[in-house]
Amino acid sequence: MPATQSDWASWACLRNWWHATANTALVRHDGPSVNLQLSLLGVPVIGGEWGLSVRVDGKRLTWTDGWKCSCWSSDTDMDYIELQLELPDGPMLCRQVMLSRKDHFLVLADSVSKAGRKRIDLESTLPLRPGVRAKSDKATREVRLATSDVKFRCFPLALPDDRLHSTVGEFDAALGELRLVQAASSESLYAPIVLDWSPERASLEAEWRTLTVTEEGRKLAPWEAAGHRLRLGKLHLVVFRSLHTSEDFRSVLGLHTDKESVIAQFDEKGYVLPIVSVDA
Repeated sequence: MPATQSDWASWACLRNWWHATANTALVRHDGPSVNLQLSLLGVPVIGGEWGLSVRVDGKRLTWTDGWKCSCWSSDTDMDYIELQLELPDGPMLCRQVMLSRKDHFLVLADSVSKAGRKRIDLESTLPLRPGVRAKSDKATREVRLATSDVKFRCFPLALPDDRLHSTVGEFDAALGELRLVQAASSESLYAPIVLDWSPERASLEAEWRTLTVTEEGRKLAPWEAAGHRLRLGKLHLVVFRSLHTSEDFRSVLGLHTDKESVIAQFDEKGYVLPIVSVDA
């Protein structure tokens, strides 16, 4: 297998194959920050600290401990790593990276849970390599990035895709970094981003939505669970995260699950096929 992970060394290599033009994500988490090196089709596009700033009721959280790998999974469909950091008398922070083995897309996500009934403000940044050019779409919140050899598109799934719809969040690329700002009024927050660099989908229209999640027929609040979908040509993804523990199954857009996290894809017949499922 081209991918590997080490708890002892606090790093992981997510990689779709051995060739020099492979898609690769190197994740190092041996300290309070997480380092991400991302190469698409063999071209380095992101490199450095995957920045994270979290404020709870205006107070910035600080930590000195390193992140722990809470889940590692690798098969013929994907490589996945989940990192967790539980603060003393504070919230739980989680970071997810999933690299598709069979297609050209990556899912990155941050979550904050167990924060109590307090406002949460999150800022996540990705350092762009020199030579990466950025352009924000005028109609949507999509950001397009490109080098001379590869083009990729970035979608903030928890923010409205249409710029006409107001939101407290932001998604942009400036000063050499890709930046996501998101806020929640209480308890929990989930902030997923999808990167897509498929040449066949480079010019296709994209749409994404926040989904309704239910449990036993009851509509869940955003702090209890989050569900989002992205449609880009034939690629139709569903990203789900349970933010509040429950013993009951939860439903979102045809997905019925008791898992904490699910990243799934619709097939041509409309069936939801999980790519990765993570137990609580």
